Amino acid sequence: MIAQVIFHMIKPDMELYRGKVTSAIYPAIWDAVQARGARPQIVERGEPETRGKYLAADGNVHIVEFGNCTGPGWFCGATAYLAGFWHLGDRGVLADRPAGQSVYDPELVPGQLARQFDRVLRARFVATRQSRYGQRKLKVQILPEDALAVFLQGPAVYWRKQAFVPGKAMVRAVAENAGGRAVVVKPHPQSKEMGQKIITELRAEGVDLIETDANVHDILKSCAATVSVNSAAAIEGFLHRKPAILFGRSDFQALCQTAASPQDFPLALDRALAARPDYARMLYWYFSENTLEVAAPDFEPRLFAHLARSGFDARALGI
Repeated sequence: MIAQVIFHMIKPDMELYRGKVTSAIYPAIWDAVQARGARPQIVERGEPETRGKYLAADGNVHIVEFGNCTGPGWFCGATAYLAGFWHLGDRGVLADRPAGQSVYDPELVPGQLARQFDRVLRARFVATRQSRYGQRKLKVQILPEDALAVFLQGPAVYWRKQAFVPGKAMVRAVAENAGGRAVVVKPHPQSKEMGQKIITELRAEGVDLIETDANVHDILKSCAATVSVNSAAAIEGFLHRKPAILFGRSDFQALCQTAASPQDFPLALDRALAARPDYARMLYWYFSENTLEVAAPDFEPRLFAHLARSGFDARALGI
């Protein structure tokens, strides 16, 4: 049996996905397989593909737009923190990927390639002050030096059970153990009301916080460390050479300190500030081992190697 390549997409994207930055990987995969003789098709994405379910194999390749499912032949697409990089996960994506899929060992990361890659990323994102969700604040803002920067997230990290503690408890733990540092808090741009509610309630309890909607890169430039559940801002912080403390599950856990409870935060912070990691190697390892870059010259070979590792080599695809 020759495997079909079936794209599961939300209805509005079934005809309009080409040209959309948020869907860039899907036309790239479509064109790559079609050019080799496969006949891809699109179906409307259903609820089972988004609810963390295990789906049975049917001999075909299923590529699910922003999906959350697992099973032989089922691949979920998701943006991988920095624009242009994507996950194509056959065992979950982002924080729902199983731990230990790949092990970070800086000694095994080629230093020269890592430094070259780091220069490209810094030119693309830091020099232009670009971020995953776009930055409305283009004017540079001055923020307290050596602050702890807390990046709040939306409800998904909580209903997906990725967070170890509620958002309010996380912010309180940071403020109570900041050691005299300012605590800067940025609500998530897509969940501002949720974040502002946490800040307002804590301020009413006497907790000293600085709310900001500054450009992410202004916050990262001045802070001492980032704190979040598993925010993209943690990886953006690596571009600024800033360590990260996570209060949740993540697929880049090996690159951060983790606080599983408010009581864990002081030690996690001490360890983060004392460490001197090679951020260039960290970034190269994460993106080369765990993602596909659509614009990269080796995108297609890496795509087909990725499919082959899951049992869909050229022969299985009939190409």
